Amino acid sequence: MPGPTSAHMLVSAMIKGGEKAVKDFSAISGDEWFGEAPEYVLTTYACGGLRNIENSSALFEVSVGEMRSAAGAIRRGRPAEHERLNGRIDFVIYWANQLPRAAIEVKSPIWSADKARLVPDFVELCRALLACSSSSLQFCGFVFYASVDEPERKHKNTKQRLRGLLDRVIRAVQR
Repeated sequence: MPGPTSAHMLVSAMIKGGEKAVKDFSAISGDEWFGEAPEYVLTTYACGGLRNIENSSALFEVSVGEMRSAAGAIRRGRPAEHERLNGRIDFVIYWANQLPRAAIEVKSPIWSADKARLVPDFVELCRALLACSSSSLQFCGFVFYASVDEPERKHKNTKQRLRGLLDRVIRAVQR
């Protein structure tokens, strides 16, 4: 019997699901820009990309507290005031034994590196992952859709502009 699916395969499946979301939304909407799609479209497709992965399952909108408790990712003592244990994770991927394997947050679209919109999700994911070294959580993920308009200046192309946005997002969530 084969071992567990690699985390890399799970991430690749989520990306492929996200790419399918963009294509399908375009076809359904008559070539509308995916930035107009509700966030749940990307969430559903990214999670749906996992459907053919053996020994994996996922659930949407899982309570942070319940997920962390099931994973053994609860710190001893009383939770800190700033911990959002009553919040929700967009979706959770489970091991074959039904213990939480990964917590995934989704944002769509990302137009700017807005700290107020990004940092709370990153903090929550990091807290869950780092709460206990013996937790069943293997990784956490942040799935997002970002796009840029055509460059306004001749010396920049869209790839450079998108890379710049990604760099700003990374800087916004680093401490």
